[in-house]
Amino acid sequence: MEIRRASLGITIPEDAVWLNTTRSRILYEEGRLFIVTTWSPSSLECRDVLNEIEYLTKEYPELQVLLFAIPQNPSEDIELFRKEMLIQGITHPIAVLKSRKGLEMFNFDCFPNTALVREDGTPMIQHCGSGLDKTMRNGVKEILDIYRIAGAANQKTAGTMDVEDRLFYARPLLGYPTFMTFDNNGERLFVSSTGSNKVLVLSMYGEILDVLGSGEKGNADGAFEACAFDQPMGLAYDENTDKLYIADMDNHSIKVADLTTRKVKTVLGSGLKAYESKTELRGVDGRLNYPWDIEMSGTQLLISMAGDHSIWSMDLGSLSAKRVLGSGSKAEVDGKNKKAQFKGIGALTSDNLGNIVAVSPETGKIKRWNRKKLEDFSPVAPKEADLDTINLNFPQGLVMIGNDCWIADTYNNRLVKRDKEGIYSVVAGSAEAGWDDGKAGAASFNLPWDIVRYNGLLYVSDTYNNLIRIFDPESGEVSTMPLLNTIALTELIPSQQDRSSSIFLDEVKLNEGENEIVLHFDIPAGMELVLGGRNEAFMIYSPYNELLSFNAYEGEMIIKADGDHSNVNCTVELFLEFSLSERPETRFFRACRVFMPFSSVNPGEVATKKIEFAPLDLLPY
Repeated sequence: MEIRRASLGITIPEDAVWLNTTRSRILYEEGRLFIVTTWSPSSLECRDVLNEIEYLTKEYPELQVLLFAIPQNPSEDIELFRKEMLIQGITHPIAVLKSRKGLEMFNFDCFPNTALVREDGTPMIQHCGSGLDKTMRNGVKEILDIYRIAGAANQKTAGTMDVEDRLFYARPLLGYPTFMTFDNNGERLFVSSTGSNKVLVLSMYGEILDVLGSGEKGNADGAFEACAFDQPMGLAYDENTDKLYIADMDNHSIKVADLTTRKVKTVLGSGLKAYESKTELRGVDGRLNYPWDIEMSGTQLLISMAGDHSIWSMDLGSLSAKRVLGSGSKAEVDGKNKKAQFKGIGALTSDNLGNIVAVSPETGKIKRWNRKKLEDFSPVAPKEADLDTINLNFPQGLVMIGNDCWIADTYNNRLVKRDKEGIYSVVAGSAEAGWDDGKAGAASFNLPWDIVRYNGLLYVSDTYNNLIRIFDPESGEVSTMPLLNTIALTELIPSQQDRSSSIFLDEVKLNEGENEIVLHFDIPAGMELVLGGRNEAFMIYSPYNELLSFNAYEGEMIIKADGDHSNVNCTVELFLEFSLSERPETRFFRACRVFMPFSSVNPGEVATKKIEFAPLDLLPY
């Protein structure tokens, strides 16, 4: 794909990798205006920009959005960008560049940078930094209004790519799990399924007991089935009331789930971001700034406010909240409460003395707060170690067990420990991403996010593997929690649950290494897929296989299979929503599992299988 500014002839490098689209002429349609912005998955400032852009595209649907991503460190590869795109629910086209050179045509000189450009690539108005300031927002609206009045704007809706131009990526069943917490009896494990905007209730054996959230991105209270989240993150359980508190990050609010009545209610935050740094607020009238993680502390709920670089405390009775640690400025300063500063703040946990231990992902530091002052609590290398081997890379979750601090070294794909002497050690995993159970040294993770403890075992949310892993510190063994009762995630009405069926394909023979398998299915004659309906596919518990893309409208699934592990079969959950061509109001739903066994014999060519659905197999509702 090439995008150029005609007057200068500057081109975006041909080796740019595109996500969310296969189009080759985004900027050439006459009368199209574009919002172009830079994007980094870990940047809250970029989230601000995208949220502002979302409001603009609702008011001006003819506005096309184009994102440019540049890896900020070696851990940010194409796969990371693709998965973070799915977690954050980004549907705009993204160009992943190898360097900033490809942005010269827009005169971008900071990060993030946003510009309104004409179809030839010429910038019209620009903004540097978080969100879009008032001047930028008003300027964009004025220009778009002028274009509308003049009839110059192409009125074709362009907030996302057209159906025929978009790549439809499959969402994993567990939905990129992040933060977790147990109830006090260990009978229920609560998991934030951040990528699917749900919170799951699991048994300690992996059975899905309940699901909070419709799965649709939104901000709605109500019954578990109807409520809506936008990137749920931190969780905290209150044993006195049997309620679960949820940090609904992109809704800038704290919600509480009554596990008895199965109702969700917002208790803190209006749903709008706080752009001004304040020190107190109360109830649903105030504004939060990206609540990241939460921790119960007696009658208080502690909140790590990532956008405010501080820790807040909410009284569970009055629902009033105040900043208790940090100045609200972004810097790395230890010291007394009001003078201390964080350069990014993430997960919270507490030790057996009531001290709060927090992680700063951006700096890779661990901090401890005794309610009076903040101090460094980061592990140090043993005398014989190479200092370069202990750099924590964007750590997320942590848990205190006695005097030991166990840390999810997220971007390094390892579990590490700070012992009571402050000495660092790797306890499980390696720098290579993967999914391997077994002895700690041979085990592998793919973006381990959070760690919680119950009955001597450590439970780890393995985010990019979409799994919950279990580490036994005594035996040094890593295992995978099986996911049972997955029908609870399919959102089928009761009469449909026992009508879903299975399809068994013939054995597929794989080459050594990576194999790409393309599967096709036909839409029954006289029927059409419901545009915007529930047409999804999920990979089920296949450690070495991945569902690369799913395009229901083309009837195509593309699967990456590892021929070096051909003993691991492939299973895909498939959900399709049809309507009759002549009676679109009559709809049908198809749910099935597709089983595909593998073997390691050279097939010669890419394997292609065809799946056909008969109308009698469809379920009306």
